[in-house]
Amino acid sequence: MADSYLAISQIAADPHMAERVRSCYAQQTGDDPVQWTFDNRYQWVGPGWGSAWESALANGIEEPGLDPSVISDEQILSQVQSMLSEGESHGSGN
Repeated sequence: MADSYLAISQIAADPHMAERVRSCYAQQTGDDPVQWTFDNRYQWVGPGWGSAWESALANGIEEPGLDPSVISDEQILSQVQSMLSEGESHGSGN
């Protein structure tokens, strides 16, 4: 089953996840990550992340964005690299 829209929106709005994605993007590009992360916040939520997020919440993890066992740095790196290789612009999602 596809990730729920609710889970996707929760991940995209989570400040801890955004900080982790910003860190990854900055390391990968050297560009300022703030605008890119915001503009692409629904695209950087990778496949299966919603299910992991919902499972974490159901199992009592109150802040899944802070827990790398829920969504790992490797998953974030893979998603950011995939987006960059598909031509997502640096500095902006436009």
